[in-house]
Amino acid sequence: ERQSDGAVRVAVVFPNPAEGGKKFGNDGASFTIRAPGSLTSLTLNSSNGAISSEGFKGTLAAKTSNGAVTISNHDGPVTVDTSNGRVKALNVTGPLSLESSNGAMEVELRDGSTQNVKVDSSNGKVELTLPASWNGAMSAKTSNGKVSVEADEGRATNVATSKGTGTATI
Repeated sequence: ERQSDGAVRVAVVFPNPAEGGKKFGNDGASFTIRAPGSLTSLTLNSSNGAISSEGFKGTLAAKTSNGAVTISNHDGPVTVDTSNGRVKALNVTGPLSLESSNGAMEVELRDGSTQNVKVDSSNGKVELTLPASWNGAMSAKTSNGKVSVEADEGRATNVATSKGTGTATI
């Protein structure tokens, strides 16, 4: 369905029991969307399920209440918010803003990336791998879990970590 702002909305519409339709407790749906190369912005929302995006160039926002989020081979800004799920951002350029209330975070920046990284998990380990060429600001937080930042022999400046329990390794 095309929205008034030009966006395309893809959604699951379950049968309405009030109109004689039958819905079963474990009904669900899965989508594979192939977007044209001219697309510059993508917003993905799920109330109860995983989200993944691969090979997109442009601004990406992903939000789910209950599910993992995996972003790979991405070139551009990424914002992720999940209440309960692991977040992986692999071979990405950024900038990144990743949040999970309950889930581990794994980030690997692509060589040549100079963008800022913000990673926040209330309950889960945070692992960041930065290439030698990276030169940006990074914030990694967890209330309960390990924070690990691995940087190739390059320089990492403006690094901030925060944790409640567990260990922090830089």
